[in-house]
Amino acid sequence: MSKAGATHAEGRRVRGPAPVGGQDAARPCPGRGPVHLDPKPPRPDGIERDAVAGANPGGTAILTALLMATFFTADTHFGDPHILRHQRARFDTIGAHDETLIARWNAVVGPGDSVWHLGDFAAHASRDHCAAVFARLNGTKRLVRGNHDSNRVLDLPWAEPPVDSARLSIRDARGTEHRLFLSHYAHRAWPGLWRETRHLYGHSHGCLPDTSRSCDVGVDAWDDRPATLDAILARQAAAALVPEELAALGLR
Repeated sequence: MSKAGATHAEGRRVRGPAPVGGQDAARPCPGRGPVHLDPKPPRPDGIERDAVAGANPGGTAILTALLMATFFTADTHFGDPHILRHQRARFDTIGAHDETLIARWNAVVGPGDSVWHLGDFAAHASRDHCAAVFARLNGTKRLVRGNHDSNRVLDLPWAEPPVDSARLSIRDARGTEHRLFLSHYAHRAWPGLWRETRHLYGHSHGCLPDTSRSCDVGVDAWDDRPATLDAILARQAAAALVPEELAALGLR
């Protein structure tokens, strides 16, 4: 569920083990600096909530749906000592890295919220470590598989079977519905681009510039925490670049 209504999604289910390859290993990237967010994003606690509660005093399910939020994140790399090459200025150990990401996740995501993780949840970590971290993270969690997500990640109790990509519709805080295409890897063109579908991805660790319709939702680009749809929309609105297919026709 999203802040202002239901979401629906479809995806390609994962089959077989995660690919292994040297070119996908973590590597330093100068990239864009992280965006610093408020400790807790605003929730729809204003007029809309009061109106629903007043119009339907017994509508607990409706009110609960309004209070739930959907977040997006990627590239947490729990338990992966190689990720310190990306984060060497801030983390001395992988333990410090993991504890910081868990704390920042739980600072914005509540137990009743929903989180789409767009891949590379953990790497080079034991099954026990993956399970222990997963259990400490708030929210109902779904996975779009990344190249580092082995069976020890795929076998975690995700809300639905992990997928290779997903297409869903979700409402923003004002109730406007947006179509999204989710994948671990960034695309220059994607399904639904011409129907105003937006693209969210991970993998690139903040190295790729945003466009008016796409951006990286990984922790490297979002101050180590999941992002809300409204924050993502604001970032895309501020992007200087436009997907080439749209720019060729003077569209944004």
